[in-house]
Amino acid sequence: MENRHQALQTIIYKAKKKLKKMGLPDAKYIVLKNGVYYWTAQIPVVEDAAVFVRLYRQAEACMEEEKRLKLYLKACYTYTGEFLATHTAVLWASAEARRYRKQFCECVENAAFIIRKKRTGRAWKNSEVM
Repeated sequence: MENRHQALQTIIYKAKKKLKKMGLPDAKYIVLKNGVYYWTAQIPVVEDAAVFVRLYRQAEACMEEEKRLKLYLKACYTYTGEFLATHTAVLWASAEARRYRKQFCECVENAAFIIRKKRTGRAWKNSEVM
């Protein structure tokens, strides 16, 4: 592309048209500040990774077992797979993906631990099962 700025402006223009066509009111959804394009507050953005980490941390801090189980399960359903899967060659993305995967595995293991404990009245770790 010879003029990247013009190409990006064209993409933004088309995105705005699509948003309007989808029924959103005509407004400035995308703005340029200091050379960076941003969504405005008119389009709420929810980062699934941030929601997952928040639920995981709440579960870890929760003292009530039933509530902790619900938080772990909600975190498990929030986890949608590998973080930035197409960017695994980038070191920071790869490190974040491993961290999220580890936290997901901990959510599953801790939820299973609580469920087994509720069903049997006895808690055991994976090492005891084998």
